[in-house]
Amino acid sequence: MQYDSAWFESHVIERFLRYVKINTTSDSLATSRPSTKQQLDLAKHLFEELYNIGVEDVACDENGYVIGRVDTNAEDPGDGAPPIGFIAHLDTSEDAPGANVSPLVHEGYDGGRIELLEGVVIDPIEFPELLAYRGGTIITSDGSTLLGADDKAGIAEIMTAVEYLLLHEEIRRPAIEVIFTPDEETGTGKTFFPFERVHSEVCYTFDGGKEGVIENECFEAYKASIDLTGRGIHLGTARAGS
Repeated sequence: MQYDSAWFESHVIERFLRYVKINTTSDSLATSRPSTKQQLDLAKHLFEELYNIGVEDVACDENGYVIGRVDTNAEDPGDGAPPIGFIAHLDTSEDAPGANVSPLVHEGYDGGRIELLEGVVIDPIEFPELLAYRGGTIITSDGSTLLGADDKAGIAEIMTAVEYLLLHEEIRRPAIEVIFTPDEETGTGKTFFPFERVHSEVCYTFDGGKEGVIENECFEAYKASIDLTGRGIHLGTARAGS
């Protein structure tokens, strides 16, 4: 069959615009899990949406982990590929407001500056990666909040891919697990991860990076604590270099 890119793009955008309007800001100082209860709002929404598109084996627990399974449609499951997982996280960074997000869709991007509200400008001189998307569609916030593409874009992509596969049973697939986790931004997303519920031998995280790039490494960059011994001073003056 021929891949329907227009269908996929329209459904990804529609989902993404819905998801970013659900406030899921996490809280690095909280001791509860998930760190903010609003993450459960999106988790429950995704649980219901997965079920409605045909994923009957899906669960959402009290910690905000959503896991859904799609069976293989291979004639002989024993000869097919091993189960694979697709992962994205529910929460967004607390470094900028995540409530009342008003996404703006910029179709046919011309390669110039993108001017938002609040005097915010996204300039390709500062962000040259924008030029790779000239002629395409770019989605931003209105400048007053975080957008939440990290990682609601990943969620929208996974959800749409699963729906597409379920609508096209002629596409052979292995067993697939969809996994949405809380509190990635606080570095605690794996604290209560239900490993016993996951059967995939390999999982792919949809979270950033350029299109077509796969990273096969993992690192922990949540926090570094450094102790310094000495005197703290403040000169009170500053000098610009020539």
